[in-house]
Amino acid sequence: MSGLIVVDMQRDFCAGGALECQRSDSIVHKINKLIDFVSGPIFFTRDFHEADDPSFTEWPPHCVRGTDGVKFHKNLWFARSDGIVDKIRYSGFEDIGFFTHGSAIVNELETNFPHVRHLYICGLAVEYCIRATVLDALELNFRVTVVSDACGYVEREKVLPVFRELRMAGAGFMDTETLTL
Repeated sequence: MSGLIVVDMQRDFCAGGALECQRSDSIVHKINKLIDFVSGPIFFTRDFHEADDPSFTEWPPHCVRGTDGVKFHKNLWFARSDGIVDKIRYSGFEDIGFFTHGSAIVNELETNFPHVRHLYICGLAVEYCIRATVLDALELNFRVTVVSDACGYVEREKVLPVFRELRMAGAGFMDTETLTL
């Protein structure tokens, strides 16, 4: 059995958002197809900031608590979910409670899904949060498959170098059509 991590499919990263990613709207239907396909646990990560977050010196304010930008894309399906993981760093494994309680995803998998050792990862954005989540999952000895056509990005020219880095680190790649046949 495999799990699925849907990374940061939030309004501020989608069309018209504060930090719009390329392909954000066009990948939602592919992610919904994955949600229907995967029989294991499904986690949704959510970038989450306070209004005075120091990272806003390098990024425009985005995904601020209490704003519409922190909400998930309006067409993303929540047929089922084993966790919404609020995070303030790039990796989905470094959630808000990480430094006091450990990773919420790892804790949930170890407690309720100890047989899951393979994760599909998709969402936004390849060169930041997808990259960090995949590398952390590999470091934690999960087998990882990046569902490449269900990922968006900020800068297109950085996608292939990041995919090469992830492949060299041990990640596999697949597209939704092949996966869900």
